[in-house]
Amino acid sequence: MRRAGLALMLAAAMAGCVSNRAPPRSARAEAGPAYVVRPGDTLAAIAQRHGLMLSTLARANRIPPPYLIRVGQRLAIPPRPRATQAMVSRPVVQPLPRATPPPAYGRAPTYSPAPAPRLASAPRLVWPADGPVGERFGGGADPRGISITAHAGAAVRVAAAGTVLFAGDEPQRYGRLVLVDHGGGWVTAYGHLGRLVVSSGESVRANARLGFVGERNLHFELRRDNQPVDPLPQLPPRF
Repeated sequence: MRRAGLALMLAAAMAGCVSNRAPPRSARAEAGPAYVVRPGDTLAAIAQRHGLMLSTLARANRIPPPYLIRVGQRLAIPPRPRATQAMVSRPVVQPLPRATPPPAYGRAPTYSPAPAPRLASAPRLVWPADGPVGERFGGGADPRGISITAHAGAAVRVAAAGTVLFAGDEPQRYGRLVLVDHGGGWVTAYGHLGRLVVSSGESVRANARLGFVGERNLHFELRRDNQPVDPLPQLPPRF
């Protein structure tokens, strides 16, 4: 009888331990939704589509200014902050058209540049600054564009009409930088400027002044859907 009583007491104690144990909690938080960048997307347009501030989406994906993305890139979409939900319904004064900016400038993409003919779909370009070409596409310090030897303080003009995607400092490679979206996935970049006279979101006409040449030669790029394109065949010949 004594052994049976001890067995019953032990079973009751073990049952009590099991019933008091809390259910295990998952150590991993539920992953948020993801978005795959498509041709024609910009980070600003994606943020607006999901009701987010551009800075919020960029911070969630560790994308520094000038907020450049590439086709096929997976972006984490954070939940909308409560404080900004009321701002989503407000009309945007100058919405940016959907166009794909170049990829992040931190690393140069690996590609084999080849002479390109005049592309019918490319915007009609004008020279962004006066001066000879110092470095051609595919060579020099940055093979993704060309450098134009211009005097410091000379005017830098937009090569075609469009909308300013970014105007500010990009200290890793290009200093003061302006990116202009021309629609259809076409974007031009103007690097090493000394002073800017435009701001992000501003619409600009062809040959409008963007800023002034700095201490270094002007760096000029043309891109289509994140891919570098030789701008020389798209520019008018110089005599």
